[in-house]
Amino acid sequence: MEILTNQQIDNQPNKQLDQQWFIVRTKARFEKKVAQQLTELGYQTYLPLETKIRIWSDRKKKIQTPLIPSFVFIQNPNVSKDLIYTIPGFCNFLKLNGELGKVTPQEIEHLRILTSEELDFDAVKLDSYKKGEEVQIISGPFRGLFANAVEETGNFRVLIEIPSLGIGYNVSIPKNKIVKVTKN
Repeated sequence: MEILTNQQIDNQPNKQLDQQWFIVRTKARFEKKVAQQLTELGYQTYLPLETKIRIWSDRKKKIQTPLIPSFVFIQNPNVSKDLIYTIPGFCNFLKLNGELGKVTPQEIEHLRILTSEELDFDAVKLDSYKKGEEVQIISGPFRGLFANAVEETGNFRVLIEIPSLGIGYNVSIPKNKIVKVTKN
C-alpha cells in the first residue's frame, strides 16, 4: 500500500470518509517514513504535504514538507497497536483529555483542499486572533464553509479552523466569494 494522495482521497468511497481519523505524533522529519510504514501495516493514513521552494546559493528546488510537522493522520488505530509502537520515528498517539485525539472527516477534507489548490495561506495559532464576523464562502474549493473574517492591509482573508488540532489557516479569498452570516 502507499500513502494516500489528495487525488486518492477524492476517489475513496463515502463510507471511508465517515470514519474518524486519529493523530499519530512522530519525531521531527520522520512523518513520511512513519506514514509509509503505517500503510504497509494496513492502516489508512493521510499526510498533508505542501510544496515549498527552497533556495540555496547554487540552486532552487521544490520540496514537499508536512503541512503540520510531526503529525500523521490514521484511521482505525485499534487494529493492532503493538506493531505501531515498534516503528522507528513513532512517538505516540495524540491524546486530548485522556482519550485518543480525533479529527473529523470534514477537517481532513479541509486539509486536503488546502494542499490540493494553489491557495495563498499562512498557518496561525487560533489563540492569536480574536474571532471576527462569521462569513460563509459561497464559491470556490471551500464553498459552503463557515469561517471567521480577518481583514489585512488590502487583502481579505478568512480563518479556516481545524479545532481538533487547535490550529487554523489564514487564507486569501476574494470578497465576491464571501457573504456575511446574519444571526437571527
